[in-house]
Amino acid sequence: MSFALVGPVYATLRHHLIDVDVALSRSAVVGLVSMFLLVGFGAAEWIAGKLSSALTGQGRWHGLTAQLLSFAAAVAIGLWFRQLHARTESSVKAVVFRERERRLRLLRQFAREADVVDDRNVLVKVTFDALLESLEAADFAIYLADGDAFACVRTAGVSVPERLSKADRLVLTLLRDAACFTNEAELLRGWLVVPLPARTKLVGFLACGPKRDRTGYLPEEVAALESVAQHVGAAYAMLAPALLRMA
Repeated sequence: MSFALVGPVYATLRHHLIDVDVALSRSAVVGLVSMFLLVGFGAAEWIAGKLSSALTGQGRWHGLTAQLLSFAAAVAIGLWFRQLHARTESSVKAVVFRERERRLRLLRQFAREADVVDDRNVLVKVTFDALLESLEAADFAIYLADGDAFACVRTAGVSVPERLSKADRLVLTLLRDAACFTNEAELLRGWLVVPLPARTKLVGFLACGPKRDRTGYLPEEVAALESVAQHVGAAYAMLAPALLRMA
């Protein structure tokens, strides 16, 4: 049985099916925070129980009253510790994963700033600069609809196709379901593809290459990129309605 597990474990690590370093580091941080707060919750509940017993005295309904007070105190303490847990976890992550949180903050900030850009060329440039500053990928590209294809208007590398036809499998996947996905087609294989939607149309997409540390994109990173894409797509569509009709 031990040797039977060697193959799946090796395949998982070899092909990075699980980001072990991210999982371990996050599990350690979240686990420690939860453990300390759980100990604090247990201590607070024990103290509340002792106080409830002391406050109810030795009357006829002493036991029932003490239990009711203890239950109410436990509920109140639990609700308070729930909020405290979320805030503490967020603060600890901001310290331990400072660089990652900074990059995410920059992406979220840019998503709001994209709405006020009044020139499509400027919008493409500032979007590219935001990706360059916030992504840990070596390569990424911005594609925009151009007639019956999607043209690469900005790229950080030289390995991306200049144009992608609407007959390509990658584009067909985007047109069928405009949602983020990790591309497994021949073109841009292993890249995270983030569509630039504008209502029911697709004006382009962001292609984000594999990270330098070969880990996958975290859910919060994907969510931040989706927010950027939605703002940029809508803004670009209003600035370039002719291009939107072609898409």
